[in-house]
Amino acid sequence: ARKYLQSRLSKARRQRKRTSEILLAIFTMTNCGTLQELEYHAGYYAGTADQAAAVGEITREQRGQILRVLHYISAGERERLENE
Repeated sequence: ARKYLQSRLSKARRQRKRTSEILLAIFTMTNCGTLQELEYHAGYYAGTADQAAAVGEITREQRGQILRVLHYISAGERERLENE
């Protein structure tokens, strides 16, 4: 049971690391300064993920992960910019 728990925790850490890497890459690529820019880029990447999943370049699971990250970025960055 302990080995199983350690394996699940390790998998969760790897997933968080991948999510962080994707998040950093998107912010680096986009350099968004306004909400409008952020929405444009989030929409563009979401559309690209949909197209890639449709032709089999990425799995549906990977598409879901990308969309979750984009939603997180959009919501988090929007909140940050609105508070400034």
